[in-house]
Amino acid sequence: MYYMMHCPDPEVGYLAMLDYDFSEDPDPLRDWMSADRFDEPPPLPVRVTVAPRPNSVIGEMWQVPLPIMSKRLLETLTKGSVSNIDSYPLVFEMPDGSIRQDTHVAFNLIGKISTVAQRGYIKGGNELLGGVRLNEEAIGDALMFRLAESVNAIVVHDSIKAAIQAAGIDTLQFIAPESWTG
Repeated sequence: MYYMMHCPDPEVGYLAMLDYDFSEDPDPLRDWMSADRFDEPPPLPVRVTVAPRPNSVIGEMWQVPLPIMSKRLLETLTKGSVSNIDSYPLVFEMPDGSIRQDTHVAFNLIGKISTVAQRGYIKGGNELLGGVRLNEEAIGDALMFRLAESVNAIVVHDSIKAAIQAAGIDTLQFIAPESWTG
């Protein structure tokens, strides 16, 4: 069984708004969502500015403006045998001018798989609802990947979902593909 992994806003407050200056990257065509390995790493450490926003929190994971995850999530994924993540040191430049480091990394999830067997599905009569059906044969033994048909989707195997939950990480959602609206 596979799930779409998502990081929603917390119950109280909002995920912090982040800004990344892509113009500082010497590779103007670097695409963090392409699921392709970079020829050269980005400038290190990756610097992200946290925009002032009341009641905002530093989340477990972001996809925009570039993929970022907590070090505890990366450690959990690595222990769970996910081996297709390139990670890069990251610093947050906070609204008060301080620097926060050593909590998160920028990441590049390597690999996208075209596995959508069906978009939408029929429930009752002719009502077409959202979601996708995945062809698990096409996935092979992948534990975590981007969905080729929609690279904003991160798909994880049930064993990875279980490892994340066992690690006490409760700030992510795991959505059944049939319920995912992308």
